[in-house]
Amino acid sequence: MKAGAFWLRVIQEIRKILPEGEPLHVSGITQMIDADLVQEAGEHVQVWSVQTVRGAIDERMYRNRYFVSEGAGRYRRRRPEDGGIAA
Repeated sequence: MKAGAFWLRVIQEIRKILPEGEPLHVSGITQMIDADLVQEAGEHVQVWSVQTVRGAIDERMYRNRYFVSEGAGRYRRRRPEDGGIAA
């Protein structure tokens, strides 16, 4: 599987993990990601860490997609009133 498709699956997993309207810390999100995805990261020569997951989330935030930062490393799903593409 190509890296782009892999990261899309990771983002979809994060969208499922985040509760409606409630922020979670990136370390908690990272721990809840499916073990199969974590193992697959090695196939893409990607070090799996909190910083890696934060980078994937931040990239989507930069594009106004799916997530919003609540500060202090906490993220929540983007809502329609936030603008951009909601989760």
